[in-house]
Amino acid sequence: MKDAHVVGLAVAPLMAVVLYLLSVGPAARAAEAHILPPESMKTFYAPVEWLYRETPLRAPIRWYVEWWLD
Repeated sequence: MKDAHVVGLAVAPLMAVVLYLLSVGPAARAAEAHILPPESMKTFYAPVEWLYRETPLRAPIRWYVEWWLD
């Protein structure tokens, strides 16, 4: 039982990060439809913007966001 709790504690933060990264696509679509204000998008997704600008993840992030916008 303790092992399951330890695994859960280890997996939960990882899942939160993955869900945050995956949420950028739907959020971009909502911003394009004027449902979300661009200012809040820029603030909330600043870490993703940094990943886009400063890491080799530029192409996958661009593809994912464009997939949501098409």
